[in-house]
Amino acid sequence: MNTNPGITIAVATYNRRNILEKMVKSLYLTDIGSNTSIRIYDDASTEFDKEFLKKAFYNSKTIIRNPANLGPNKNMYRIFADFIDCDDDILILADSDLIFNREWLAVVERVIDHTDGVMSLYNSALHTEILETCQINNIKMLSKKTMGGAGTVFKKDIVKTLVYDLPPRDNPYDLHWSEFFVKSGIRLLVTERSYVQHIGIHGFHCGSYLGGDLSGSLCDYGINFIAWNEYNEKIQNDFFNELLHFYTKEIENFKKIIFKPGYRKRLRSFLRNLVSGGNT
Repeated sequence: MNTNPGITIAVATYNRRNILEKMVKSLYLTDIGSNTSIRIYDDASTEFDKEFLKKAFYNSKTIIRNPANLGPNKNMYRIFADFIDCDDDILILADSDLIFNREWLAVVERVIDHTDGVMSLYNSALHTEILETCQINNIKMLSKKTMGGAGTVFKKDIVKTLVYDLPPRDNPYDLHWSEFFVKSGIRLLVTERSYVQHIGIHGFHCGSYLGGDLSGSLCDYGINFIAWNEYNEKIQNDFFNELLHFYTKEIENFKKIIFKPGYRKRLRSFLRNLVSGGNT
């Protein structure tokens, strides 16, 4: 086992400058060892330029700005393709809307060599199906059926498999490779305690729960995250307040819909047809 593996921290960025600035500060409040390389993959942002990224990630190894927006799936694939050509052994996907517990990198180094080559530091509330549990170096791990990209850690052989055998499709790439791994007998191990936390409400897969243009899912959140410092605590509190405001507006919008003239009558008719199988 390599006692000091080279680690790439890959950060995919696209706009949301105010959230990115919070992520950067939280990241640099943790212990980033000399064996880590920060690599930025910006997907043609319009809210900031390369000079801003150079200043924000002052010790980054590389900063790549796509000339045109690839979308999250192809940008993630580009990260994978670049990684197999670098000298590092471990890849961590650190999204631009994460904050970090102090122990996050130490946990990676304690656990990753005892996995099937993939693990996550993010116990997502949206990925609920648990297949089994285990302990690795006193870290409780959950084997899940699916996992997202944020906070996911890969060994190089796994990344090579993705690049050569699993190019991205139109559906979310992380769901695609989750299914591929499970079918291949590769466990998707997730730390029961999240060591990174999601702080973005309006993301690619997150949006309005009750309706509207962003309708999709409840806002993602990492279970059992411990903020560790006052800065992260403030960010979490701001996030919860924003979330409360967001869903309060959603409830008011929903009320306007259900109290429209004739809506309740149509809803009752729909439910009757649903129960009777349409034979009314």
